[in-house]
Amino acid sequence: MDDEAVRSLMSTVQLISANLDARPESWREQVQAIRNTTNSLEIRDGNPEEARKQWQLPLISVFQRVAFADADNGAVHDLADWCLRQALTLLHLYPTDVEILACR
Repeated sequence: MDDEAVRSLMSTVQLISANLDARPESWREQVQAIRNTTNSLEIRDGNPEEARKQWQLPLISVFQRVAFADADNGAVHDLADWCLRQALTLLHLYPTDVEILACR
């Protein structure tokens, strides 16, 4: 993923996070934008690279917030599954990374 695409993606992720901070009930409004991203993005890193990890972790974290926003009624399963797959990919690359182990 090129630098411009990463900046654009992270801008979107920051906007989603800010919306969730301001209005936690707005999570439903974010689902389609996140699905659009998860349908086209899979973390397939084969080698550790700190720069990629620095944008991948916040991405997973914010998407998880939406996936589990309404835990009483169940998770948004496709988003939750995507987050789990991505976190496991990163955990394989960085097995002792505390940030990844604490990813929730």
